[in-house]
Amino acid sequence: MHIVNFMEYGIHFDNFSYEQLNDILDYDGIAELPDSPDRRLAVEALGQYLVGNRYDPAKTFSRLDNDLDRRHFVDTWFSAIKDARELKLMGIYIANRLL
Repeated sequence: MHIVNFMEYGIHFDNFSYEQLNDILDYDGIAELPDSPDRRLAVEALGQYLVGNRYDPAKTFSRLDNDLDRRHFVDTWFSAIKDARELKLMGIYIANRLL
């Protein structure tokens, strides 16, 4: 996925400074993501999550119809983040709220 598209899909990323995004995001992982509707939905939810919204990402995840879309959702999140602390917190959130 092109980084410009990633930033567009995750509309809440504009709440972060360039430096903050550089500390959090894995640009190589993002570049390897396919640009598909299920991935776009996951990126939007990731932006919500990173600004502190814990309700809407869980709601979005619960609406996914099948296991493949759910795996893509989680894979997108873990592929896009490089910060170890954030990965740990995300893992706890996913285990407790999404799965």
